[in-house]
Amino acid sequence: MCFVNKTISKIVQDICEKNLQIPSEKLNIQETIGIRDIIIPNYKPIEALNWLSTFAVSLEQTDSSFLFYEN
Repeated sequence: MCFVNKTISKIVQDICEKNLQIPSEKLNIQETIGIRDIIIPNYKPIEALNWLSTFAVSLEQTDSSFLFYEN
């Protein structure tokens, strides 16, 4: 998967909606800072989300880290 000129939060949203088919109203994704060009290696969607979370920095809190989870 290749993403150009997108924030991590938009990439996560794309993966959740297109690959995992999660309706947007069920997603709660915080906005992130920084526009990036990212090529995701041969990962499954959940692996890609966990990998992306290591690069994500919250727009609201710069000292935060992200975690992907489902309940």
